[in-house]
Amino acid sequence: MTLHLSPDLTILLHATVTLMAAAAAAAISLMFARKNYWLTISIALWIPAIIIAFQIPLFLNVHETDTSRLLTLSVSLLQGLLLSPTLGLPAMMALSNAHPDLSRTAKGLGADSFERIRFLWLPLLRKRLLFGFASGTLLAGLMAHTLISYAYQPVP
Repeated sequence: MTLHLSPDLTILLHATVTLMAAAAAAAISLMFARKNYWLTISIALWIPAIIIAFQIPLFLNVHETDTSRLLTLSVSLLQGLLLSPTLGLPAMMALSNAHPDLSRTAKGLGADSFERIRFLWLPLLRKRLLFGFASGTLLAGLMAHTLISYAYQPVP
């Protein structure tokens, strides 16, 4: 028995998978935000990664059949990994420009880790995280639509 989803639900599923993969990869990359080489690599690969992510369905010749659903989900995961610099770069830029003793000063003034996150890092990163998430959501939706529209084309 196979599960048949409407095209809208299929696009939503693939966009969600793409966005979750991008968010996970961006969260991992934010651990290296103070490393200048990591920031340079992310900036250098940002635009080419997005272009490659849009072209993956064409490269892999993805067409939707009952046996290729795992392939289309794998393509969505790979697209999400390539999309991760879009989510992480705005926050990375803010963290790389933040003074390195900022957190230590807050800790010295008596702020515990929750208070540092709430009063120091969230105000600093809030707009950048929202921008990264909004642009990532938009690109994930466009990539899912591109993948599904290509996958449902008749095979020549």
